[in-house]
Amino acid sequence: MKIHHSSADFRPKNGRSYLLTIGTFDGVHVGHRKILSDMRKLADSKSAEVVVLTFFPHPRMVLNGDHSIVQMINTMDEKKQLLEAQGVDHLVIQAFDTEFSELSAEDFVRKVLVQDLKTSFLVIGYDHRFGKGRKGSFELLQKLAPECGFELLQISEQEIDESAISSTRIRDCIKNGKLKEANLLLGDKFTLTGTVVEGDKVGRTIGFPTANLLVEEKYKIIPGHGVYAVRCEDLESPGKMMNAMMNIGVRPTIGGKELRLEVHILDHEGNLYGHRLRLFFKEKIREEMKFDSLEALKMRLMKDEVHCRELFGLK
Repeated sequence: MKIHHSSADFRPKNGRSYLLTIGTFDGVHVGHRKILSDMRKLADSKSAEVVVLTFFPHPRMVLNGDHSIVQMINTMDEKKQLLEAQGVDHLVIQAFDTEFSELSAEDFVRKVLVQDLKTSFLVIGYDHRFGKGRKGSFELLQKLAPECGFELLQISEQEIDESAISSTRIRDCIKNGKLKEANLLLGDKFTLTGTVVEGDKVGRTIGFPTANLLVEEKYKIIPGHGVYAVRCEDLESPGKMMNAMMNIGVRPTIGGKELRLEVHILDHEGNLYGHRLRLFFKEKIREEMKFDSLEALKMRLMKDEVHCRELFGLK
């Protein structure tokens, strides 16, 4: 898959046809995958290439002026990998800033879709809105398509309802710790990637050393507080998978206030400082709890470990 960092960066080839869709595609969930699979089949039948036009940052972050207002399921790197796996040929990442937000709906069609991306076929939802003030509609596209030389293909209300899965619903599941449900809707495991940084080393004093994870992308959604069973990949050794349990929370037993992401890797010894870890969430084990002592915390962590080992089929 080729990455283009703006519509102007796209270099169409003479004689090639391009089948394009537009969207945030956050999560690249099973509903998205159905649309992309249908596009891939259609593109193959027309000897065309599949193009996804997406925006970064999320338009609402710019229009509302608050980068915390939309927590995203995927970082851009994660989205690239997922879209490539769905057979997308080109990903166009259009910077969404104040200037771009002023582009009228008709100018968006003429400049971005036609002039820059040379769209041959446009696949779009029946209720898709675009352009300044969200004034662009499917009806406007129907009006412009013949003149601009592209064929318009509608994702019907029925098709969207049949895949009644929304990124918003999945975000709510993740925030509320419902990872099994989120994974089912995603069609894959929810992932979180970060760098191991130095912590307070409290865990090692009770026999549960942890890798403290720093997630650089502030817009990445973090699951709700609690203890989780996760699979862990050390990106310094790609493909090397380990079983782990993870605590997300403020560590009330020791009077903590700041959010910490702590991963205890089962049957592992060694220093992981500076390593990038990718976590694949399996399910939530329990809520974060405050214990009367570190010894009481240790006893509960031992039970949590037994539970995780059972989930992973370990002894």
